[in-house]
Amino acid sequence: MTTLRTPRAPGIAVRLLETFLPADSREIVIGDLVETFEAEAARRPIAARLRFWRETFGALLPLQFAPPSVSAYNTPSLETHVQSFIADLRFAVRALARARGFTLLCTLTLGLAIGATAAIFSVANPLLLAPLPYPDANRLVTVWDRDPGGGTSRTTYATYLDLRHDAKTLERSAMLANWDVTIFGEQDAERMQGSRVTWEFFRTLGARPMLGRDFLESDDTPDNSNVVILSYGLWARRFGSDSSVLGRSIDVNGVRRTIIGVMPADFENVLMPTDQIWRPLGYAPGGDSACRTCHHLVMLARVKAGVSQAAAAQETNALPGIFFQKANADVELDGGNGLDAVEPDAIHALGHGKHMGRAHTGRPQALMRIPERLIDYRNSCGHLFGHAHRVGSRISRGRGNNE
Repeated sequence: MTTLRTPRAPGIAVRLLETFLPADSREIVIGDLVETFEAEAARRPIAARLRFWRETFGALLPLQFAPPSVSAYNTPSLETHVQSFIADLRFAVRALARARGFTLLCTLTLGLAIGATAAIFSVANPLLLAPLPYPDANRLVTVWDRDPGGGTSRTTYATYLDLRHDAKTLERSAMLANWDVTIFGEQDAERMQGSRVTWEFFRTLGARPMLGRDFLESDDTPDNSNVVILSYGLWARRFGSDSSVLGRSIDVNGVRRTIIGVMPADFENVLMPTDQIWRPLGYAPGGDSACRTCHHLVMLARVKAGVSQAAAAQETNALPGIFFQKANADVELDGGNGLDAVEPDAIHALGHGKHMGRAHTGRPQALMRIPERLIDYRNSCGHLFGHAHRVGSRISRGRGNNE
């Protein structure tokens, strides 16, 4: 009768463990290793011996670099990583349930932090990260006058006409001004913000109405400017998304105006984000509000395809000499209303935000500026349009029609 011998663990490895393992963990560690060895040696004796030696060195070597107080024994666990995570989660829930005040404080802190972060991102994303919601947005620019103090100010209708006629690098251009609106009718009167724009405003942005038509050049005159285009929100809220609203006459600031179009829901006016209604500017060249010293308009332009921003800026900055000769004539006709005459050699181009020359001391500068892109307004945290709002809130050297 053959007696099966029980495999024995490597004696040298066992003696090494008995010599170097701490006394408090020696018996447990050796017992676990021997038990594992005996279970595996019956099936794979060579693999069991190799594993025993590997785990022996794995238990001994870290102890040579660990403090004497560190035990070589850790409670064995057969849990998977997911089971271990769930167990830790349950322990955390029980711990938080026992300390309800601390749990409430942590929850409020996390809620406030996440809410503030989400709010900041919701503002920063459209202003700093998301591209402008227009086709070929990198071709959109703004044009500003340079005031006597060296800062930027809103421009004039006369300058807009000059640029439309003389600037060869601009494909389209438009002007807009603030418009305080009150709509009367069967419902309660409603106050809102709008803009008065020249007829190419939406074309310059690359947008078109969802319903109806865009402004025409014939609408942008003093006699034919009683037409309006609504935002999608105003159309849905006040007119119930009724498509038959086109052609309807409504009372705006006590004047009957005809609805000719509705902008799509995704249209965003980054120049005046709160606008809900638009009408033609309706200025006549040479009119009271169209003078060369009436700095109350914001000018938007689209650079021609294939023309660089630098080329557009160079051309635009080269035109003030011509414009200012006209301005001097206007000043003489207006009786010299606060604008000093400037000789052509006192006018210097302004390129990429830096002076290329220097005006004579004490002389105002008639300078035009074209930013790199409309998005520069976003990257500078509203410097351009924010400045325009502050300057334009009081109409500088001119009057505006706000009917």
